[in-house]
This record gives sequence, C-alpha cells and structure tokens, in this order.
Amino acid sequence: MRKKLFLKIGGLFFFFFLILSCSSDKESNEEEQNGEPPLEEIPEEPTPEIPGEEDPVLGLTIDIGDNAYQVDSTYLEKIRPGLWYMYAQLKNTEKPLIIHSLRMFGKSDELAVETWIARDSLRAMERPSAMIKRKTNQGKKISAAVNGDFYDMSTGIPLGGEMTMGILTKSPDPEMPVLAFDRNNKPYMDFMSLNAKVTDNARRSYPIKGVNVVRSTDYMVLYNSYFGKYTRTNEWGEEILLSPVEGNWEELDNYENVRCVVERSVHAGEGGSMAIPKGKIVLSGHGTAGNFLRNISVDDEITVSVGLAFQSDQTLQPEISNMIGSYNIILKNNEVLPMASDYLLTSRHPRTSAGFSSDSTYIFLTIVEGRRPSLSVGVTTKELAEIMKYLGAANAVNLDGGGSSCMIADDKVKNFLTDGSERAVANGLLIQEYSSKLKDGK
Repeated sequence: MRKKLFLKIGGLFFFFFLILSCSSDKESNEEEQNGEPPLEEIPEEPTPEIPGEEDPVLGLTIDIGDNAYQVDSTYLEKIRPGLWYMYAQLKNTEKPLIIHSLRMFGKSDELAVETWIARDSLRAMERPSAMIKRKTNQGKKISAAVNGDFYDMSTGIPLGGEMTMGILTKSPDPEMPVLAFDRNNKPYMDFMSLNAKVTDNARRSYPIKGVNVVRSTDYMVLYNSYFGKYTRTNEWGEEILLSPVEGNWEELDNYENVRCVVERSVHAGEGGSMAIPKGKIVLSGHGTAGNFLRNISVDDEITVSVGLAFQSDQTLQPEISNMIGSYNIILKNNEVLPMASDYLLTSRHPRTSAGFSSDSTYIFLTIVEGRRPSLSVGVTTKELAEIMKYLGAANAVNLDGGGSSCMIADDKVKNFLTDGSERAVANGLLIQEYSSKLKDGK
C-alpha cells in the first residue's frame, strides 16, 4: 500500500516533502493564497524540527546505484511559502550520504528562479554568500542560492551558456546542455544554439556566431558590457560600436530586430579591443565577417536580432529570461541516462544538481555532500540522477561540484564545504522573493 503511494506521487523523498509540508490548515491556506494548490490529502501533522520515530521515511531502505541505504535522519524547514528545504542522512556501512534539497513551487507569484552572475561580470568569480549580500544591498530579497556551471578557474568564464533577467551574457555551447526558465518560471532542459544576425541598411544580413565569446576565423561576435570594459580582440578584425535607437541594451524587453545606430568603427590594423560602454554593444568581425562590417559606416542604422533555438524542437521559442549551462543531462523524462566513460562523471564527488518535475510544477536544487568518508562519500552522476528522481524530479542536469558545491538558504550555508570555506564561482541559481513577481523577466 505504502509502496503504491510512493509510486503514485513520484518518489520516496517527494512523499517525504509532501507529508511533512502539510503542517497545518493555516499554512495550507497561506500557500493557496500565494498560488500553490493544496497538497494531497494527508493527515495533519506539525512541521517537525527533526522528525521523530513516527516519521514515515525513517528506517526505510532505498537503492542508489548498487548500494542499499537506510534513511537514518531527516529534517524539513519551510523557508518561505512555496519553498522548502530538506536534509536527509542515508546510512550505509561503506558509502554513507548526506543530501540537501530545495523544492520550489514554480507557479508561485512571489518566487522566481534566476541566474546570478559573479559581480555581474562574465570574467569574475564570487562566493555565493557575497552575491547574496551584494544583491541584498541592492534591495533584493534572496531566499536561497546554489552554485552553477563549470567554469575556467583562471578567468571565471563559465563553460556553457548564460542568461540573466532576459540578457544573454554568453551564447550557449551547442554541445553542452542548459537549464532555462521562461518569464513565468517554466523550466526547460535542452541543448540550445544561438540564432542571431545583423542586417545593414541595404538589407544584407550576416550571422552572428557568438555572444561574449572569443572571435574566431570568419566569425561575427556580439559583445555587451557583461564581457568587460573591452572586447579583448586582436587588431586583425573590424569592430563597430552600436547604440540602440530606443533605450539601453541591457534594459530592452526583447532582442528581436533591434534598431541600432553606428557610433564608431575600428578597422583592421587599427588596434582592436574596442571599449564596451554600458547600454551599448560592439560587433566584432574577422575575415568574411569583417568584410561585411567594413561596408557599414558611422551613423548608419542597422538591425540586430538575437535569439535562441532548442535543438530538439526549433519551432519551440519561449521567451527565455534565465539560463545556466551544465556539464550533462543526467535525468530525462523520468529516465536515468547512462554515464559516459568520463572520470569526472563516474567518480564519487560532492555534486550539485538542478531539475524539475514532469509537469514543471516543482523545481529542485540539490547538493549531495562528499569527501567525508564517515558521513558522506559523494556520488557519481548516475547516482545523483537516481537521487533527483527519488526527490520527485523527472528532468535534471549535473552542475559544478566538488569544492564548488554550495547551498545557502535563509542566509545559512547548509552543506559541508570541502575547501573549508565557500569557493568563489562563476555563476549559480538563486531563488528571489517578490511582493508580486515580475513576469517580464526584468
């Protein structure tokens, strides 16, 4: 009977979330007012500080990988209406595990998942707690945050795509999956590619191959202020500085057919590395792309379009407002995907994962601790996928782990930090609280 109930609601720990989060009629009514429907009919039970002997999941045995685990201790905390934090310790003689997970109701009008960027720059690193302090000083309310994509530890540049509040800060690598959210918090998981072009006043167009990436042979690249103060290009290319006819680049509602005025141009051999003022963009071209730019003059009005396409369905074009890159998809449509023969995936480490339920209603941010032999040894990405499935996710990606893994909720670091302190990372996901959520992603 109990086993059937677990299967019906999508997982053992998801059941744990449900049964413990029904703390009282008052709290249920409060969440319903914030847009979250009442949870399944489960006997009323006060939210425990630490669940006692009657906790329905304590002592149960579950399989993760080739190992059997007993649920040894659990803890559930309501961070905000629609946002819960869960801790679970899984007992195993040789490979114990500690799990931290946040479950957010994605349709809440008062919560939103957003990508945070270290010091609001593509070329920077920042500790998650410092990011929260910085954004709090800007008047924002951050309920929780985790680390994000893998990144170059010498520059802080993330390996995958990145978008925050509707601004594309780095175009996606078509071979690295992303987790994205539209303006209504609906999550998407896929490989994505850039769909961008520039059109001159003679209606000739040229494809833009990247945003805030290194310029390659015959490439046209768009640079905005998130890349830094300069394009850092060599002298063997053409560059033009553009200003939108209406508004600043970072404040536009969308980036389709943006009319821009050419303010300045730099030709090949004149030095390169054009300055990028805030609110403006630079187009940089080499080879055939440079030849296209050479025919554009100062004061010309041209059109720039920047969009994204899902590789699995290019007809699907939601208004994505936040996006973060990942190393690999680990769980898709409730199916645990096989691991590639990659040591990074098959070895045990602390891990961070983000995912969502099959109906996209719930969003999960999870960390499994590691490198603590007597308490939590870490997991492979396959085991991480199985844990995410137990939690109730149907789709999930593998984010940066190891010493980067960090979860903060209610201004407290929740997990053991293997470096001894927070690592400065490139980006991450945060959950922001709004009095009334901004639907337009800005």
